Amino acid sequence: MPTYRVPVMSMPAPACTVYFDGACPLCRREIAHYRSQKGAASMAWVDVATSDNASLGADLSRADALARLHVRQADGSLVSGAAAFAAIWNRLPAYGWLASIASRRPVMKTMDLAYTWFLRLRPLWRGAEKPAATAPAASSSAARPTQRGAPARPWAAGGSTLRAGAWPGSRRPDGASRKTANHDHRHD
Repeated sequence: MPTYRVPVMSMPAPACTVYFDGACPLCRREIAHYRSQKGAASMAWVDVATSDNASLGADLSRADALARLHVRQADGSLVSGAAAFAAIWNRLPAYGWLASIASRRPVMKTMDLAYTWFLRLRPLWRGAEKPAATAPAASSSAARPTQRGAPARPWAAGGSTLRAGAWPGSRRPDGASRKTANHDHRHD
């Protein structure tokens, strides 16, 4: 009986591997945009929120990967933050010009600072990090009222998403908006 050799087609190694937090709606939307660009097929995309630890590699913990964007370069080096964005842009022809600007040291430092500030606000958008629906402790800053009687940090007491009337003074106790209430008194 003759034997046949079937050529094995190996997939080329990705140009880089992008580790992103798919539980963050804003992050997910941005990554979806990058994945739709020409050149994105040469990269591997790992949603850290749904992947196993083995897909991260030995030098990247799940907590670190969820905390900020990471990219593993083809040589195995790992970059994060603004450098990770620059690595992605460098492989997408439509963003090549942005990668060349971002690679300059003062621009990279400014971008990394801006990204660090964004990371402080990101839990407001990340749906998986909603706090428990329990009342805050009396000693917490969320329970200390301001002069108007509203929580000092409305986002800390009311969950991870902002809603109408959550800001101090935005609604009166009777439900009327402050703007409407002020408008009513102007013509008296």
